[in-house]
Amino acid sequence: MIDSRSKLTQRFLDRSFSCRLVTHLNYIFHQSLVTDSMEIRELTVEAERREAVPILRQLWRDTDPADVLEWTADDDYRLFGGFVAGDVVGVAGVLVTHVLHHARHAWLYDLVVDESRRENGYGTELIAFIEEWATENGCEYVALASPSAKEAVHEYYENRNYKKWGYIVEKELY
Repeated sequence: MIDSRSKLTQRFLDRSFSCRLVTHLNYIFHQSLVTDSMEIRELTVEAERREAVPILRQLWRDTDPADVLEWTADDDYRLFGGFVAGDVVGVAGVLVTHVLHHARHAWLYDLVVDESRRENGYGTELIAFIEEWATENGCEYVALASPSAKEAVHEYYENRNYKKWGYIVEKELY
């Protein structure tokens, strides 16, 4: 059964992709998109998240695997995986938030495609999915932070109409 209100579903069906909606726990529905190359779905159980840890550690190299697994289990954090032939090839982790003067938005904490699978469009598919998911969940925008030295990453997002509006400063307290 396809929810006709779903912009994401319609967009992918319009491109001759197939879509299936699966009921999941307390959600009204849980989307799983199957494209010609990649299936994207939320990773909700520990075994699925554990499978994504090696890819997440390509982004967070200095983080212990147990710590990565722990923060992916946070109730408000959503982790989506992109699968090709049953293998996780990329992940996107978001948190919907409404902070101070900012509108409700999806903060993209993690977007990483396995090093051996990059340059195949999987990251772009994951971003498109997150943008549509965020829209369907009442977010006005998607935001993220990127290290200042990662100029290629900045260009990647700018080419996708993300706007640089400031910079982030931080101070380590321990």
